[in-house]
Amino acid sequence: PQFVEYERKHADRITPVVAIPMLIELVTAVWLCADPPGTIDRRWMVFGLGLVIVVWLSTAIIQVPCHSRLGQGFDSSVHRVLVYSNWIRTIAWTVRGVLMTYIVWLILDRQA
Repeated sequence: PQFVEYERKHADRITPVVAIPMLIELVTAVWLCADPPGTIDRRWMVFGLGLVIVVWLSTAIIQVPCHSRLGQGFDSSVHRVLVYSNWIRTIAWTVRGVLMTYIVWLILDRQA
């Protein structure tokens, strides 16, 4: 009973915190594909969008269903899947962060 309450509160509180930035990230990734900055190759933007799609698919297919199941009661196997599958998003977001940092560096370097 305590875990179920914890999980429900967690889901209620975390959703607005992550949903809005994830939506902004998706919109800007699409925008960057449609109109890449300066001389940046569009393929980098498409790669970045692909990473965002990986995050969204992982969230929708793995993380959300795991949280829903955990909202009915703790299950160690579901919890394990949730914890390990978060590496998908961690890696995708890290690679995208490095990519976007490199692109910003290229843009700023060319303006100097």
